[in-house]
Amino acid sequence: MIKKSTVIIFLIAIIPSFAATRGYDRTGLGFQIGLVLPDDPWPVDVGFSAGGHADIGFGIGIAGKLHYYPSINVWFGGDEASGLDFFALEVDLNVFDFRYYPPIPEKIPVRPFAGFAPMIAVEVLKQEYYDWIYPSGEPQYRSIEDDTDADPEAGFNLYAGADFIIANNFLLFSEIRGKFGDWDIFKFSGGMTFILW
Repeated sequence: MIKKSTVIIFLIAIIPSFAATRGYDRTGLGFQIGLVLPDDPWPVDVGFSAGGHADIGFGIGIAGKLHYYPSINVWFGGDEASGLDFFALEVDLNVFDFRYYPPIPEKIPVRPFAGFAPMIAVEVLKQEYYDWIYPSGEPQYRSIEDDTDADPEAGFNLYAGADFIIANNFLLFSEIRGKFGDWDIFKFSGGMTFILW
């Protein structure tokens, strides 16, 4: 059996060699944060997200560039109604994401992109029913029932945004993304990518 360390060393050794090929664009790693607007039936109005990504890009001739863009993102949010607390969390595995960059002059530092891909998510919803009691005249919180449910879901992403080239080895980006499936969300995010090769 080939050890994981051997595979990692092999990938580190061969990826830079692609830079000598005509179609290679870049390899990078980065992170992002964002604001999430869940749609029904999510019981929360707004959430916050964070995640990490890789960016491996190749030119496709006069058609522009195509970048493989796998990422893992987590978002969470909460809300409260009379006698009921909600907490929602979702882990998004975006292992099929690709970004398409249309052909524009290299001297322009803003690079728009768009993409579409299937995805996998794990959704966690916690509901806690509670009331207040007054054993000594002071209000005291009392949990009545705690219900937590976790479910996997398959869906698809539709997204668009732009890279902002800051330096040869560093860029910022902004993105708007919709995740569609049983439970839809809309995400506005920004982040940075460090170019390795």
